[in-house]
Amino acid sequence: MKITMLKLFIIPVGLLIIFLSACAGGGSQKKAESINAGLTLFKTNCAACHQENGEGIAQLYPPLQGSDLLKASPNRIACIIHNGLNGSIVVNGINYNQAMPGLVGLTPVEVADISNYVLNNFNHLDTYFDAEAVSKQWALCK
Repeated sequence: MKITMLKLFIIPVGLLIIFLSACAGGGSQKKAESINAGLTLFKTNCAACHQENGEGIAQLYPPLQGSDLLKASPNRIACIIHNGLNGSIVVNGINYNQAMPGLVGLTPVEVADISNYVLNNFNHLDTYFDAEAVSKQWALCK
C-alpha cells in the first residue's frame, strides 16, 4: 500500500518536472534561433562599421565587444539600432563622435535578433528580446 501511494506521488511529480523542463528549453531554443538570425543581420547591417568581431574602428566607430555603454543599459540598444546616434558618446573611456544612421527599415523582430546577438555574443549578457519588447522600447525612445 505504501509503495502504491508513493508511485501515485512520484509519477505525477516526475511528469511535471519533465514538462517544465521542456517548456524552459523552448525559450532557450527561441533565444538561440534569434541569436543565430542576429549574426546574419549583424554582418549585413552593422559589421562594416563595428567589424565582424564587434571591436569597431578606432576613433571612428565604437566597439560593441565589451561595451560599457551597452552593459550599463542593454535596453537602449533597440533605440540605437532603430534611430541611430548623433553627437558625442563615450564607450569604454573613449570619445566617439561619428554619426550612426538609424536602421529604420528593420522590423522589430530583426532589431530583436541583432540585439540578442550583440548583447549575448559580444557582452556576455544573458538577455532575450522579442518583437514585443523592442516595440515597447521604441515607444520609450527619446
